[in-house]
Amino acid sequence: MAADRRYAKTQKGIDEITQRLNNLRGKMRMMLILIDATKTTEQLRAHAAQLGLPEDFLEVMVREGYIAPVEPRATSVPAPKAAAHEEARVAKAKVFMKETLTAGLGQRASDLRARIERASTRAELAQLVPAYEKAIADVSGDVQADLLADRLRKLLS
Repeated sequence: MAADRRYAKTQKGIDEITQRLNNLRGKMRMMLILIDATKTTEQLRAHAAQLGLPEDFLEVMVREGYIAPVEPRATSVPAPKAAAHEEARVAKAKVFMKETLTAGLGQRASDLRARIERASTRAELAQLVPAYEKAIADVSGDVQADLLADRLRKLLS
């Protein structure tokens, strides 16, 4: 697989994250959450190595239908207006936070999820990062918490 190839979740992958339909667990589930089309194969493999996943994790996820390779866009898309762009960034960060909390903690993080839902700016979400990171670390360990918090900070920057 090319080092610059990118992958995105399929509908099966999205359903697995939100509904746990296929009972994907542990590190593979955490890696599925981290996969999006902004990361290259090389970046995904680096994250997987930190988590201790086997080198063929991408091939397994493709074969099982959780992710699929995506083609780079041939043409550029006009930039959205600043307000719409900001709103989309906040929404993406909120979805990421809620999905990862649900994946790792289930209903135990309902208070933090409610605080995330009430946040309306990236600055408000950034204030929740320490609580988010601690909640993930308590269940999944420091390495996974660091990876997810790093991804979240990039979404918020």
